[in-house]
Amino acid sequence: MFNQPIGLRDPSGLVVDPISWTAVAIVCGGGATVGASYVVLSGRKPTIENLAAGAAVGCGAGVLMLVSWIAAAGAGAVAITGDIATSAAAARGLDVVLRSDPRTFHGFLKSLEGQAARAKGATRTVEETRMILDEALRRGYSIGRDVEAHWTGGRHVHLRPPVGPDLHFPLPPGMIP
Repeated sequence: MFNQPIGLRDPSGLVVDPISWTAVAIVCGGGATVGASYVVLSGRKPTIENLAAGAAVGCGAGVLMLVSWIAAAGAGAVAITGDIATSAAAARGLDVVLRSDPRTFHGFLKSLEGQAARAKGATRTVEETRMILDEALRRGYSIGRDVEAHWTGGRHVHLRPPVGPDLHFPLPPGMIP
């Protein structure tokens, strides 16, 4: 293995991880056993074709389940990576986002909504929130209602973009827009 022969990992992706092949063999073999058993236990006389078809279906179902588990784990890793990237962007400052094109800025505002919903409250400081809100107002967004607190993400105002549905704009404790 390249880079980490003892850990059986190849970050370059040039060598297939033997653990992955083992997992595929296990789920395929287990699925094939279940599929073939179903044919045998169905009460009909099994033929080679029926056993092979049952094994193929079982193997395919097992591999599909393994792929879905891997995809779910990958989605979790992407979410964690996204949170780390968001933290790094916050450390660099908001100036890049505040100077971005309208579509990127709107996406950033939507991400604040999602972060607040997951964290059950605002994730930005009062200063950062004030800078973001000022930029949003400068870009033509407007505040649709007074401060509300009955949303999953806590205290917020409805931020109305120039086009499209309102966003929940999270407010940190003590901030009055």
